[in-house]
Amino acid sequence: MSAALVGFFRRTPIVYDIQDMWPDTLKATGMLNNQRALSVIGWICKWVYRRAAALVVLSPGFKRLLVDRGVPEEKIHVVHNWCDGGALSLPDAPEFPASLVGRFNIIFAGTMGKAQGLESVIEAAARVATIQPEIQFVFVGGGIEVERLKDVAARVSPSNILFLPRMPMNQVGNVLAAADVLLVHLRDDPLFRITVPSKTQAYMAIGKPLLMAVRGDAADLVVQSGCGEVAEPEDAVSIADTALRFYRVPPEERAAMGRRGMDWYKNNLACEVGVRRFVEIFETVAKSR
Repeated sequence: MSAALVGFFRRTPIVYDIQDMWPDTLKATGMLNNQRALSVIGWICKWVYRRAAALVVLSPGFKRLLVDRGVPEEKIHVVHNWCDGGALSLPDAPEFPASLVGRFNIIFAGTMGKAQGLESVIEAAARVATIQPEIQFVFVGGGIEVERLKDVAARVSPSNILFLPRMPMNQVGNVLAAADVLLVHLRDDPLFRITVPSKTQAYMAIGKPLLMAVRGDAADLVVQSGCGEVAEPEDAVSIADTALRFYRVPPEERAAMGRRGMDWYKNNLACEVGVRRFVEIFETVAKSR
């Protein structure tokens, strides 16, 4: 560690915003598996945590993990991420893609990689197809798993699975507007139980009900806000059963779920709320120094 960096931390009160828990995220996503390198990164993170005046984390689970690792609890502040409300909104007069018209659409939008573990969702779609073929699972976006997932879908359930390519933000709104339910899914990994995927806030903000197939903090948000249903991640039976429950819920109740999510987001997660929390943290740090 350079003397200049050490001196900077001593002279300047630092508020450190933690968006990924390293080295845990590197290991959980498969980006890095070298144990020696992971240990070095972990040591650097602990050094920074000790010397920062305050730490900001995006979930209660991140805070619990840092406390378990010896960081003083009073030093850690939870500020949930918010979404870019200007970039992601539903059009007033959406133009639905023809492939989504006349179906009950459960839509996953975003990166399709190892962390998302979407093969179990494909398996859930195959189960649903034999019971309620009107339900369609739609995957929008790109990622290293897309082609493999397409191959799996073509073998097990081609009739109710649709893949749409990555598209500009001004077109995504037309797709999301056609959603009856929006899906969040991550692998069942201990790290992801303390993670809130960023699409959670975006989905809540646009007022659509959520099918949350992530354990822990993300599931807690859905339960607390009443904005959807929770399923077990990487469990095709649980995901299929939850999809079928959504289908049987009256449309007005699904709309109410969406409104509850939008209200919760505005009151607890929106940019204005987060900025106020950051200002309070900065003021507290400044007064303490």
